[in-house]
Amino acid sequence: MTLASAVFLIILAAVLPLATFVILTVWVVRTVTRARQETAAAIDGSNNLIVEHLRNITGRLDRIESQLSDIPE
Repeated sequence: MTLASAVFLIILAAVLPLATFVILTVWVVRTVTRARQETAAAIDGSNNLIVEHLRNITGRLDRIESQLSDIPE
């Protein structure tokens, strides 16, 4: 084995784990980012649903209040 081939093998042995680490890190960051975005969207949708229900409840309470005020004491 020549010196050049030995150096090439050493560099290859050092680069492969580094490349694997970089690829896995990028994949994990993308996956976590996507999961966070999906979670934020789900929470936003849930919040909108809660607000809609609260508006419906408020409307019903207003109608009940107006009906009660129509009843003579």
